[in-house]
Amino acid sequence: MFILELIVHTKIGSFILINWCSLLIKMGFYEKLPYTIDYSDGLNKNGLNNDIVSKCISNYSLIVESKERPLLSHQWEEINNNFEKYNLYESLNNFRRNELSIIGTSVASFLAVNKSSSNDINAALNIKKDKNIYLDEFGTKKSYQLAQRVFNYYLRECRGIRHDLLEYINEDYIGGAICVKYKGRRITRNIIKYVHALETITCNIKPSYFNNAVICEIGGGYGGLMKLIKFRFPLSTVILLDVPQTLVLANFYLASSFPEAKVGTIENFIFEDGDISKDKLLKFDIVLLPWWYIEKIERDAINIYTNISSFQEMTKGFIDYYINHIERTLSGYLYFRNRLQAPDHYGGVNFNDYPFDNNWHICYSDESLGMVELIAQRNCQNGQ
Repeated sequence: MFILELIVHTKIGSFILINWCSLLIKMGFYEKLPYTIDYSDGLNKNGLNNDIVSKCISNYSLIVESKERPLLSHQWEEINNNFEKYNLYESLNNFRRNELSIIGTSVASFLAVNKSSSNDINAALNIKKDKNIYLDEFGTKKSYQLAQRVFNYYLRECRGIRHDLLEYINEDYIGGAICVKYKGRRITRNIIKYVHALETITCNIKPSYFNNAVICEIGGGYGGLMKLIKFRFPLSTVILLDVPQTLVLANFYLASSFPEAKVGTIENFIFEDGDISKDKLLKFDIVLLPWWYIEKIERDAINIYTNISSFQEMTKGFIDYYINHIERTLSGYLYFRNRLQAPDHYGGVNFNDYPFDNNWHICYSDESLGMVELIAQRNCQNGQ
């Protein structure tokens, strides 16, 4: 095993190690594996900041009470009804392993793929239990098979990540994600995906550009990527635009990660007259707003937009909506990573049919394994 670990960062080394681990799992020799499964809890009750939770609930209630937008679908209406049944003072501790985790990973996709009825959230949860290590039973053969997939993904991706970013592949305990533990690192598929994104972004955009930059993620889930960007570039302001339920998780995760940060939410913007200016956004370290607030952001106020794996889950109408506002509000770069061809149950939109105008310069692009990853720069003040 020592020899294998010496060559783990080579293709042949990874191939041998992956197959060796698969054999050990088939034989039931889990104790011989080079990794373990870490089931450590999230913040315990003594460590949970009730002020943060109260703020999360208050912000969510304000969004719902504002009734500025209808819910997106029957699925989200059902999610909303179930969401309000949770005791968030208890559930947020381990939101990355309990039923709340599905809110950050699009329950609608599970319902659509499996043709479950929109009022059957439990069906979606059972599907997720079958496909994710952190909701599976502890120590079973199936858990280790799923853990092996995460480990394989880590071995493949870590070969291409700069050494100064490899240290970021180490999950914290906020939200209680269950991880593969290897050489002291707590590894999940999400943290690898976000570090990969950070690698691509920092290789193609100069570090100085992030000083006093406004960076906005559309559909950012619980905030994993924005946490890394804020940690890497503390002088930036990061924004998440998402559905109200997901913003609760992002609010909890990011406010817990940066307890001294100034967090802007709907209460700071709902009574604003006119557009939301860049100067207003820069007054905050972190801004969390419902998705439709993109309409209120002033022209050229955003320096970088990011989107990972959520455009691929949108209808053509929503893709058109977001791209229109991205092109209006962006004065810098777009980082994008989504499927080339969306599944049929989302409308089957192909990336080549996205309505981007001609005022873009492609800085980086890669198409592999059915995914499109690119960084594009918006030309000269929205092409005007």
